[in-house]
Amino acid sequence: MQFPRRLAILLCVVSTGLLGCDEPDPLAPAERTPDGDVRGLIDSIPDLAGDAKSFGEHFVGGKLPEGASAKDYFYLRTETQSVEVTGDRATAQVAVGLSEQFEAEAGPPPVEWVLVKQGDTWLLESAPLP
Repeated sequence: MQFPRRLAILLCVVSTGLLGCDEPDPLAPAERTPDGDVRGLIDSIPDLAGDAKSFGEHFVGGKLPEGASAKDYFYLRTETQSVEVTGDRATAQVAVGLSEQFEAEAGPPPVEWVLVKQGDTWLLESAPLP
């Protein structure tokens, strides 16, 4: 009597473990793409600007655009509208403005940002503000 019960329990455990084997793990990190990495950097620039000391690390040569400071980026919102990646260079159209500008029908006009890949890291080569 014990054997059939144990066999039934074993079959339940094994079949439960096999269910969903062809399904991707929902907790696994998403596969990284150059487009996604560029968008991630651009869209996080205002947050990264909160640490003024390390903000320059996200720019080629550690240099922000002339006359700009981390504070200038901190109060803005950035939204990547399009990205074109060619090898180790990327060009992005980025809407940059105050949050209330994004709420307007037209939204802020896009500006072009250029990024270059150094090693495994994308860095901003130019990131003009409107």
